[in-house]
Amino acid sequence: MPYYDPNGAISDAARWNSSNPIGSILNLDLEGDNGSVIVSSYSSQQWTVSTINTPIDGTHPVSGNRQWGFEYANGVYTFYVTGVDRLTTGRHELAQYIFGIPFNKADALWEGYQQNLATFVNSHSGLAYVGSAMKERPDFDALWQYFTNQISLEQLKAVKGCN
Repeated sequence: MPYYDPNGAISDAARWNSSNPIGSILNLDLEGDNGSVIVSSYSSQQWTVSTINTPIDGTHPVSGNRQWGFEYANGVYTFYVTGVDRLTTGRHELAQYIFGIPFNKADALWEGYQQNLATFVNSHSGLAYVGSAMKERPDFDALWQYFTNQISLEQLKAVKGCN
């Protein structure tokens, strides 16, 4: 839902519902910890949101970007969801380790989105299927070691998720 500050300082409903939603802040009711995102890119074929810290929600459980959209080629529409993010704080890392929140829940959300879209298309005389997911969960500590010249590229490639 569009971000709303009960003190009246911010209400993003008008911008969100306009023909140019870039800069709109959306409040997300997430299991375990709410978060907000800002529309950072928009076109007739895609949306991109970026996580932000807000006075009402504080830090989003992940820091990163998410894009969803579609491509059209040779008479075929391909709908996609893509993103890159990492856990924001140690508290969020602990929640992931113990409860599977947020990554396992996010995976279920986006996989459900894809299945619901395919079901909708198929129930309206179309033909759709969910393709195979591509997920990579790189070891950010290993990436940090590589970017700070502590390990070589060969050593980084040997780490699970960093090939």
